[in-house]
Amino acid sequence: IRGKIRKLLETPGFKITHWLKELKVNSNSYRRFMKLKGTWNGTQNGTYSAAYRYFMKQDKIKKKNKAKLKKKPISERKKEAEKKKKLKQQKQKECEQILKKIKKIKDNEDYDESEAK
Repeated sequence: IRGKIRKLLETPGFKITHWLKELKVNSNSYRRFMKLKGTWNGTQNGTYSAAYRYFMKQDKIKKKNKAKLKKKPISERKKEAEKKKKLKQQKQKECEQILKKIKKIKDNEDYDESEAK
């Protein structure tokens, strides 16, 4: 559970305080739980049970979504995959354009960075 929580913490835009409020867990309890080592240490902590329920719900939601995807016809799944691929390509092109602009600006600079400091 602690490993899953650490992975969750790495996701961009994730706020631990909001998550703890959703789970109805005290921040001190969470802190004590995360400090513990070992597989079975902390199972009596409220954070463990709340986080376990949270992750089980998330797993059920993922399984339902996968089942819904499998029920869709192959042609629809292919169309959705193509849309995702196009969006990814567009984002990549935008990033490349931004990098080109940055490179142009850097190349056109007439002063040293040491002088600017």
